[in-house]
Amino acid sequence: MSDTSEHWNTFGDGRTVTPAEFVAAAAALLDGAVHAVSGPSAEIRADLVAGLEATLDPAGPYATLRLDTSSTGNEARRELAAGAAAAGALILDLVRAGTGSREGRAIADLRSPCVGYGWTPAVVDWLMGAAGGHPARNLYNEWLYQLVLLRDALIPFDPSAETRLLVTAEGLRGIADERDRFVMELTTRRIAHRSVVRFAAAAVLGEPGPARPSAYGFQWPGGSVLPAVVSRHDLLAPRYQLSWSPDAVLDGEEHPLFFVPAAADYLELPRRDLADLPPTSPSDGPAADRPVTARLVRGPSPADAGTATLDLAGDPETGLVRGSAASADGWRVDLGQALRGHRYALRPDAAAEPGPLPETTVVPGRRLLPEPVLFTAAAGRYRVLTEGDPLLALAALGRIHPDANVLYSGQNWPSVRSAAHRSAPVTLLDLRP
Repeated sequence: MSDTSEHWNTFGDGRTVTPAEFVAAAAALLDGAVHAVSGPSAEIRADLVAGLEATLDPAGPYATLRLDTSSTGNEARRELAAGAAAAGALILDLVRAGTGSREGRAIADLRSPCVGYGWTPAVVDWLMGAAGGHPARNLYNEWLYQLVLLRDALIPFDPSAETRLLVTAEGLRGIADERDRFVMELTTRRIAHRSVVRFAAAAVLGEPGPARPSAYGFQWPGGSVLPAVVSRHDLLAPRYQLSWSPDAVLDGEEHPLFFVPAAADYLELPRRDLADLPPTSPSDGPAADRPVTARLVRGPSPADAGTATLDLAGDPETGLVRGSAASADGWRVDLGQALRGHRYALRPDAAAEPGPLPETTVVPGRRLLPEPVLFTAAAGRYRVLTEGDPLLALAALGRIHPDANVLYSGQNWPSVRSAAHRSAPVTLLDLRP
Protein backbone atom coordinates (compact mmCIF):
# COMPACT_ATOMS: atom_id res chain seq x y z
CA MET A 1 0.00 0.00 0.00
CA SER A 2 1.32 3.42 -0.94
CA ASP A 3 2.22 5.98 1.68
CA THR A 4 2.50 9.72 1.28
CA SER A 5 5.95 11.04 2.20
CA GLU A 6 7.85 14.28 1.92
CA HIS A 7 10.74 12.26 0.44
CA TRP A 8 10.58 10.50 -2.92
CA ASN A 9 13.06 7.80 -1.88
CA THR A 10 14.29 5.72 1.05
CA PHE A 11 17.97 6.50 0.56
CA GLY A 12 18.23 8.20 3.95
CA ASP A 13 21.66 9.51 4.94
CA GLY A 14 23.39 7.62 2.18
CA ARG A 15 23.14 4.46 0.09
CA THR A 16 25.01 3.21 -2.95
CA VAL A 17 22.65 2.31 -5.78
CA THR A 18 22.79 1.31 -9.43
CA PRO A 19 21.33 3.53 -12.16
CA ALA A 20 18.40 1.13 -12.44
CA GLU A 21 17.64 1.43 -8.73
CA PHE A 22 17.89 5.22 -8.88
CA VAL A 23 15.58 5.51 -11.89
CA ALA A 24 13.08 3.16 -10.27
CA ALA A 25 12.97 5.27 -7.12
CA ALA A 26 12.73 8.52 -9.06
CA ALA A 27 9.69 7.10 -10.87
CA ALA A 28 7.71 8.22 -7.80
CA LEU A 29 8.29 11.80 -8.96
CA LEU A 30 7.09 11.07 -12.48
CA ASP A 31 4.08 9.19 -11.13
CA GLY A 32 3.21 12.12 -8.87
CA ALA A 33 3.51 14.63 -11.72
CA VAL A 34 1.29 12.55 -14.00
CA HIS A 35 -1.34 12.09 -11.28
CA ALA A 36 -1.32 15.82 -10.50
CA VAL A 37 -2.29 16.75 -14.07
CA SER A 38 -5.89 16.49 -15.24
CA GLY A 39 -6.03 14.47 -18.44
CA PRO A 40 -5.24 11.10 -20.04
CA SER A 41 -2.43 9.59 -17.98
CA ALA A 42 -0.79 7.65 -20.83
CA GLU A 43 -0.56 10.74 -23.04
CA ILE A 44 0.70 12.93 -20.20
CA ARG A 45 3.35 10.38 -19.25
CA ALA A 46 4.50 10.00 -22.86
CA ASP A 47 4.89 13.76 -23.24
CA LEU A 48 6.78 14.12 -19.95
CA VAL A 49 9.15 11.29 -20.92
CA ALA A 50 9.64 12.92 -24.34
CA GLY A 51 10.53 16.10 -22.44
CA LEU A 52 13.22 14.16 -20.57
CA GLU A 53 14.57 12.82 -23.86
CA ALA A 54 14.87 16.37 -25.21
CA THR A 55 16.61 17.46 -22.01
CA LEU A 56 19.17 14.65 -22.24
CA ASP A 57 19.81 15.26 -25.95
CA PRO A 58 23.30 16.82 -26.18
CA ALA A 59 22.48 18.65 -29.40
CA GLY A 60 18.89 19.84 -29.23
CA PRO A 61 17.39 23.17 -28.16
CA TYR A 62 16.50 21.83 -24.69
CA ALA A 63 19.92 20.29 -24.00
CA THR A 64 21.28 20.59 -20.48
CA LEU A 65 24.79 19.65 -21.62
CA ARG A 66 25.87 20.81 -25.08
CA LEU A 67 28.49 18.45 -26.42
CA ASP A 68 27.72 18.73 -30.12
CA THR A 69 30.43 21.34 -30.74
CA SER A 70 33.56 20.39 -32.65
CA SER A 71 35.94 18.20 -30.70
CA THR A 72 38.78 18.26 -33.24
CA GLY A 73 41.99 17.66 -31.34
CA ASN A 74 40.05 17.14 -28.11
CA GLU A 75 39.92 13.39 -27.63
CA ALA A 76 38.79 13.73 -24.01
CA ARG A 77 35.64 15.65 -24.97
CA ARG A 78 34.87 13.24 -27.81
CA GLU A 79 35.19 10.24 -25.51
CA LEU A 80 33.19 11.78 -22.68
CA ALA A 81 30.52 13.01 -25.10
CA ALA A 82 30.07 9.39 -26.18
CA GLY A 83 29.81 8.49 -22.49
CA ALA A 84 27.11 11.12 -22.00
CA ALA A 85 25.14 9.75 -24.96
CA ALA A 86 25.43 6.19 -23.62
CA ALA A 87 24.33 7.25 -20.13
CA GLY A 88 21.37 9.19 -21.53
CA ALA A 89 20.29 6.21 -23.61
CA LEU A 90 20.56 3.93 -20.57
CA ILE A 91 18.38 6.25 -18.47
CA LEU A 92 15.72 6.54 -21.18
CA ASP A 93 15.64 2.75 -21.60
CA LEU A 94 15.19 2.33 -17.83
CA VAL A 95 12.46 4.98 -17.67
CA ARG A 96 10.52 3.46 -20.58
CA ALA A 97 10.87 -0.06 -19.20
CA GLY A 98 9.59 0.96 -15.75
CA THR A 99 5.98 0.97 -14.64
CA GLY A 100 6.34 3.20 -11.61
CA SER A 101 8.15 3.43 -8.32
CA ARG A 102 9.24 0.06 -6.98
CA GLU A 103 8.95 1.46 -3.49
CA GLY A 104 5.24 2.25 -3.88
CA ARG A 105 5.62 5.83 -2.71
CA ALA A 106 2.94 8.41 -3.44
CA ILE A 107 4.38 11.92 -3.64
CA ALA A 108 1.78 14.67 -3.66
CA ASP A 109 4.19 17.64 -3.73
CA LEU A 110 7.63 18.80 -2.66
CA ARG A 111 9.80 21.86 -2.96
CA SER A 112 12.02 21.71 -6.01
CA PRO A 113 14.12 24.84 -6.60
CA CYS A 114 14.03 25.85 -10.25
CA VAL A 115 17.22 25.05 -12.14
CA GLY A 116 16.23 26.89 -15.30
CA TYR A 117 15.99 23.92 -17.67
CA GLY A 118 13.82 24.44 -20.72
CA TRP A 119 10.61 22.45 -21.13
CA THR A 120 9.23 21.24 -24.42
CA PRO A 121 5.97 22.84 -25.66
CA ALA A 122 3.98 19.72 -24.77
CA VAL A 123 5.30 19.75 -21.20
CA VAL A 124 4.54 23.46 -20.90
CA ASP A 125 0.97 22.91 -22.12
CA TRP A 126 0.33 20.17 -19.55
CA LEU A 127 2.07 21.70 -16.53
CA MET A 128 1.52 25.42 -17.03
CA GLY A 129 -2.01 25.20 -18.41
CA ALA A 130 -5.30 24.76 -16.62
CA ALA A 131 -4.74 20.98 -16.35
CA GLY A 132 -1.51 21.38 -14.39
CA GLY A 133 -0.59 23.17 -11.21
CA HIS A 134 2.21 23.87 -8.78
CA PRO A 135 2.57 20.29 -7.47
CA ALA A 136 2.89 18.89 -10.99
CA ARG A 137 5.53 21.45 -11.89
CA ASN A 138 7.52 20.77 -8.72
CA LEU A 139 7.48 17.01 -9.20
CA TYR A 140 8.38 17.12 -12.88
CA ASN A 141 11.15 19.66 -12.26
CA GLU A 142 12.70 17.46 -9.56
CA TRP A 143 12.41 14.29 -11.67
CA LEU A 144 14.05 16.01 -14.62
CA TYR A 145 16.86 17.46 -12.52
CA GLN A 146 17.62 14.21 -10.72
CA LEU A 147 17.92 12.30 -13.99
CA VAL A 148 20.12 14.98 -15.52
CA LEU A 149 22.38 14.67 -12.48
CA LEU A 150 22.35 10.89 -12.92
CA ARG A 151 23.31 11.19 -16.59
CA ASP A 152 26.19 13.51 -15.76
CA ALA A 153 27.37 11.41 -12.79
CA LEU A 154 27.68 8.44 -15.15
CA ILE A 155 29.71 10.24 -17.83
CA PRO A 156 33.09 9.27 -16.30
CA PHE A 157 32.20 5.57 -16.26
CA ASP A 158 32.34 2.79 -18.84
CA PRO A 159 30.26 0.72 -18.56
CA SER A 160 27.79 3.01 -16.81
CA ALA A 161 25.08 0.46 -15.98
CA GLU A 162 27.29 -1.39 -13.47
CA THR A 163 28.37 1.71 -11.57
CA ARG A 164 27.04 2.33 -8.07
CA LEU A 165 26.60 5.93 -6.91
CA LEU A 166 26.22 7.33 -3.41
CA VAL A 167 22.81 8.97 -3.00
CA THR A 168 20.86 10.42 -0.07
CA ALA A 169 17.33 11.55 0.68
CA GLU A 170 18.14 14.50 -1.63
CA GLY A 171 18.97 12.10 -4.40
CA LEU A 172 22.03 13.35 -6.27
CA ARG A 173 21.68 17.02 -5.39
CA GLY A 174 24.80 16.72 -3.24
CA ILE A 175 27.00 16.57 -6.38
CA ALA A 176 25.45 19.68 -7.98
CA ASP A 177 28.43 21.98 -7.38
CA GLU A 178 30.96 19.37 -8.52
CA ARG A 179 28.77 18.65 -11.53
CA ASP A 180 28.80 22.33 -12.53
CA ARG A 181 32.58 22.44 -12.15
CA PHE A 182 33.00 19.28 -14.23
CA VAL A 183 30.64 20.44 -17.00
CA MET A 184 32.29 23.86 -17.21
CA GLU A 185 35.70 22.30 -17.78
CA LEU A 186 34.35 19.65 -20.14
CA THR A 187 32.63 22.17 -22.42
CA THR A 188 35.21 24.96 -22.45
CA ARG A 189 38.64 23.31 -22.60
CA ARG A 190 40.55 20.04 -22.87
CA ILE A 191 39.51 18.51 -19.58
CA ALA A 192 42.24 17.14 -17.31
CA HIS A 193 42.03 13.49 -16.31
CA ARG A 194 42.25 14.46 -12.64
CA SER A 195 39.00 16.43 -13.10
CA VAL A 196 37.24 13.32 -14.40
CA VAL A 197 38.50 11.37 -11.37
CA ARG A 198 37.50 14.19 -9.01
CA PHE A 199 33.92 14.21 -10.27
CA ALA A 200 33.73 10.42 -10.25
CA ALA A 201 34.84 10.42 -6.61
CA ALA A 202 32.18 12.99 -5.72
CA ALA A 203 29.53 10.75 -7.30
CA VAL A 204 30.77 7.48 -5.78
CA LEU A 205 32.18 8.58 -2.42
CA GLY A 206 30.42 11.87 -1.79
CA GLU A 207 33.77 13.68 -1.71
CA PRO A 208 36.06 14.83 -4.54
CA GLY A 209 39.27 13.78 -2.81
CA PRO A 210 42.53 15.68 -2.44
CA ALA A 211 42.68 18.84 -4.53
CA ARG A 212 46.43 18.95 -5.21
CA PRO A 213 47.52 15.50 -6.42
CA SER A 214 46.65 14.34 -9.94
CA ALA A 215 44.81 11.16 -8.99
CA TYR A 216 44.03 8.58 -11.70
CA GLY A 217 41.75 6.41 -9.54
CA PHE A 218 40.69 5.60 -5.99
CA GLN A 219 39.48 2.89 -3.66
CA TRP A 220 37.41 2.61 -0.49
CA PRO A 221 36.48 -0.37 1.67
CA GLY A 222 33.58 -1.19 -0.66
CA GLY A 223 35.33 -1.10 -4.02
CA SER A 224 37.58 0.77 -6.41
CA VAL A 225 37.54 2.96 -9.51
CA LEU A 226 40.39 2.78 -12.04
CA PRO A 227 40.77 3.69 -15.72
CA ALA A 228 38.82 1.35 -17.97
CA VAL A 229 41.96 0.02 -19.66
CA VAL A 230 43.02 -1.64 -16.39
CA SER A 231 39.90 -3.76 -16.05
CA ARG A 232 39.15 -4.34 -19.75
CA HIS A 233 42.67 -5.44 -20.72
CA ASP A 234 42.28 -3.69 -24.06
CA LEU A 235 44.70 -0.94 -25.08
CA LEU A 236 42.01 0.53 -27.34
CA ALA A 237 39.68 0.95 -24.35
CA PRO A 238 38.65 4.51 -23.39
CA ARG A 239 41.54 6.65 -22.19
CA TYR A 240 39.68 8.97 -19.84
CA GLN A 241 36.69 6.95 -18.66
CA LEU A 242 36.80 4.79 -15.56
CA SER A 243 35.41 1.44 -14.46
CA TRP A 244 33.75 0.77 -11.12
CA SER A 245 34.60 -2.44 -9.26
CA PRO A 246 33.22 -3.93 -6.02
CA ASP A 247 36.76 -4.97 -5.03
CA ALA A 248 39.38 -2.78 -3.38
CA VAL A 249 42.88 -2.86 -4.91
CA LEU A 250 44.80 -2.75 -1.62
CA ASP A 251 43.60 -4.72 1.40
CA GLY A 252 43.39 -3.40 4.92
CA GLU A 253 42.52 0.22 4.10
CA GLU A 254 39.65 1.61 6.19
CA HIS A 255 39.40 4.99 4.46
CA PRO A 256 39.24 6.19 0.86
CA LEU A 257 42.62 6.16 -0.84
CA PHE A 258 43.42 8.05 -4.05
CA PHE A 259 46.01 6.65 -6.47
CA VAL A 260 48.55 9.09 -7.89
CA PRO A 261 51.56 8.74 -10.25
CA ALA A 262 54.89 8.22 -8.53
CA ALA A 263 56.32 11.18 -10.46
CA ALA A 264 54.24 14.34 -10.40
CA ASP A 265 56.09 15.51 -13.52
CA TYR A 266 57.32 12.80 -15.86
CA LEU A 267 59.71 15.27 -17.52
CA GLU A 268 61.88 14.94 -14.42
CA LEU A 269 62.30 11.18 -14.82
CA PRO A 270 65.61 9.81 -16.14
CA ARG A 271 65.68 9.06 -19.87
CA ARG A 272 67.55 6.74 -22.15
CA ASP A 273 67.68 6.52 -25.92
CA LEU A 274 66.33 3.33 -27.46
CA ALA A 275 69.49 3.19 -29.56
CA ASP A 276 71.43 2.56 -26.35
CA LEU A 277 69.39 -0.49 -25.32
CA PRO A 278 71.76 -3.39 -24.68
CA PRO A 279 71.80 -6.01 -27.44
CA THR A 280 70.95 -8.81 -25.00
CA SER A 281 68.64 -9.10 -22.00
CA PRO A 282 67.51 -11.84 -19.58
CA SER A 283 64.11 -11.61 -21.27
CA ASP A 284 65.72 -12.81 -24.52
CA GLY A 285 66.32 -16.26 -23.01
CA PRO A 286 63.86 -19.09 -22.33
CA ALA A 287 61.58 -16.75 -20.34
CA ALA A 288 60.83 -14.78 -23.51
CA ASP A 289 58.27 -17.40 -24.51
CA ARG A 290 56.40 -17.25 -21.21
CA PRO A 291 53.26 -15.12 -20.97
CA VAL A 292 53.46 -11.79 -19.21
CA THR A 293 51.12 -11.70 -16.20
CA ALA A 294 50.81 -9.07 -13.50
CA ARG A 295 49.39 -7.88 -10.26
CA LEU A 296 49.09 -4.50 -8.65
CA VAL A 297 51.01 -3.71 -5.47
CA ARG A 298 51.46 -0.61 -3.40
CA GLY A 299 54.25 1.49 -4.84
CA PRO A 300 57.28 2.43 -2.74
CA SER A 301 57.12 6.11 -3.62
CA PRO A 302 55.98 8.41 -0.81
CA ALA A 303 52.59 10.03 -1.28
CA ASP A 304 50.52 12.67 0.48
CA ALA A 305 48.03 11.71 3.18
CA GLY A 306 45.08 9.87 1.69
CA THR A 307 47.02 8.91 -1.45
CA ALA A 308 49.15 5.99 -2.62
CA THR A 309 51.04 4.86 -5.69
CA LEU A 310 50.49 1.54 -7.47
CA ASP A 311 53.05 -0.57 -9.31
CA LEU A 312 52.80 -3.40 -11.77
CA ALA A 313 55.21 -5.86 -10.12
CA GLY A 314 57.24 -8.53 -11.89
CA ASP A 315 60.32 -10.73 -11.68
CA PRO A 316 63.15 -11.38 -14.12
CA GLU A 317 62.01 -14.90 -15.02
CA THR A 318 58.53 -14.52 -16.44
CA GLY A 319 57.99 -10.82 -16.88
CA LEU A 320 55.10 -9.76 -14.67
CA VAL A 321 53.87 -12.38 -12.24
CA ARG A 322 50.74 -12.83 -10.17
CA GLY A 323 51.45 -13.60 -6.55
CA SER A 324 51.14 -12.43 -2.99
CA ALA A 325 54.31 -10.35 -2.89
CA ALA A 326 56.70 -8.71 -5.30
CA SER A 327 59.95 -10.52 -5.93
CA ALA A 328 62.91 -8.92 -4.21
CA ASP A 329 64.89 -9.42 -7.42
CA GLY A 330 62.10 -8.22 -9.64
CA TRP A 331 61.19 -4.90 -11.15
CA ARG A 332 58.23 -2.54 -11.15
CA VAL A 333 56.44 -0.22 -13.51
CA ASP A 334 54.52 2.69 -12.02
CA LEU A 335 50.89 2.26 -13.03
CA GLY A 336 50.36 6.02 -13.02
CA GLN A 337 53.07 6.52 -15.66
CA ALA A 338 51.74 3.61 -17.73
CA LEU A 339 48.28 5.20 -17.69
CA ARG A 340 49.75 8.55 -18.67
CA GLY A 341 51.33 6.83 -21.65
CA HIS A 342 47.99 5.25 -22.53
CA ARG A 343 46.13 8.57 -22.40
CA TYR A 344 48.72 10.35 -24.51
CA ALA A 345 49.19 7.58 -27.08
CA LEU A 346 47.89 8.34 -30.56
CA ARG A 347 45.47 6.09 -32.42
CA PRO A 348 45.24 5.72 -36.20
CA ASP A 349 41.82 5.55 -37.77
CA ALA A 350 40.44 2.13 -36.83
CA ALA A 351 38.73 1.88 -40.23
CA ALA A 352 41.95 2.52 -42.18
CA GLU A 353 43.08 -0.13 -44.63
CA PRO A 354 46.00 -2.31 -43.55
CA GLY A 355 49.29 -1.75 -45.27
CA PRO A 356 53.06 -2.07 -44.99
CA LEU A 357 55.18 0.23 -42.88
CA PRO A 358 58.49 1.87 -43.74
CA GLU A 359 61.54 0.22 -42.23
CA THR A 360 61.52 0.21 -38.44
CA THR A 361 63.88 -0.91 -35.71
CA VAL A 362 62.11 -3.68 -33.82
CA VAL A 363 62.33 -3.82 -30.01
CA PRO A 364 60.68 -6.55 -27.88
CA GLY A 365 58.46 -4.75 -25.38
CA ARG A 366 59.50 -6.92 -22.45
CA ARG A 367 63.08 -5.77 -23.00
CA LEU A 368 62.06 -2.34 -21.72
CA LEU A 369 60.45 -3.40 -18.47
CA PRO A 370 63.51 -3.99 -16.22
CA GLU A 371 64.91 -0.54 -17.07
CA PRO A 372 63.76 2.15 -14.56
CA VAL A 373 63.87 4.95 -17.16
CA LEU A 374 61.74 6.50 -19.89
CA PHE A 375 63.00 5.50 -23.30
CA THR A 376 63.15 8.10 -26.07
CA ALA A 377 64.24 8.05 -29.71
CA ALA A 378 66.46 10.87 -30.87
CA ALA A 379 66.39 9.52 -34.41
CA GLY A 380 64.88 6.67 -36.36
CA ARG A 381 61.59 4.86 -36.24
CA TYR A 382 60.98 2.11 -33.67
CA ARG A 383 58.34 -0.58 -33.41
CA VAL A 384 57.84 -2.06 -29.94
CA LEU A 385 56.42 -5.59 -30.01
CA THR A 386 53.76 -6.40 -27.42
CA GLU A 387 53.10 -10.01 -28.51
CA GLY A 388 49.39 -9.15 -28.62
CA ASP A 389 49.43 -8.94 -24.81
CA PRO A 390 47.57 -5.86 -23.50
CA LEU A 391 49.31 -6.10 -20.15
CA LEU A 392 52.75 -6.08 -21.75
CA ALA A 393 51.66 -3.14 -23.90
CA LEU A 394 50.42 -1.16 -20.89
CA ALA A 395 53.58 -1.88 -18.93
CA ALA A 396 55.71 -0.86 -21.92
CA LEU A 397 53.88 2.47 -22.09
CA GLY A 398 55.18 3.10 -18.59
CA ARG A 399 58.70 2.84 -19.97
CA ILE A 400 58.38 5.03 -23.09
CA HIS A 401 58.44 8.81 -23.05
CA PRO A 402 54.83 9.77 -23.95
CA ASP A 403 55.63 11.77 -27.09
CA ALA A 404 53.94 10.74 -30.35
CA ASN A 405 53.62 7.08 -29.47
CA VAL A 406 51.15 5.29 -31.73
CA LEU A 407 48.94 2.34 -30.78
CA TYR A 408 49.46 0.38 -33.98
CA SER A 409 47.25 -2.52 -35.04
CA GLY A 410 48.16 -2.91 -38.71
CA GLN A 411 46.93 0.31 -40.36
CA ASN A 412 48.66 1.67 -43.45
CA TRP A 413 51.45 4.18 -43.14
CA PRO A 414 49.47 7.28 -44.29
CA SER A 415 46.95 6.58 -41.49
CA VAL A 416 49.73 6.19 -38.92
CA ARG A 417 51.46 9.35 -40.09
CA SER A 418 48.17 11.28 -40.01
CA ALA A 419 47.56 10.20 -36.41
CA ALA A 420 51.09 11.17 -35.37
CA HIS A 421 51.08 14.50 -37.25
CA ARG A 422 54.64 13.79 -38.37
CA SER A 423 56.50 11.50 -40.75
CA ALA A 424 58.51 9.68 -38.07
CA PRO A 425 56.69 8.81 -34.81
CA VAL A 426 58.96 8.12 -31.89
CA THR A 427 57.57 4.61 -31.43
CA LEU A 428 54.88 2.36 -32.80
CA LEU A 429 53.48 0.17 -30.07
CA ASP A 430 52.51 -2.89 -32.09
CA LEU A 431 49.40 -4.39 -30.49
CA ARG A 432 49.26 -7.42 -32.81
CA PRO A 433 50.20 -10.96 -31.70
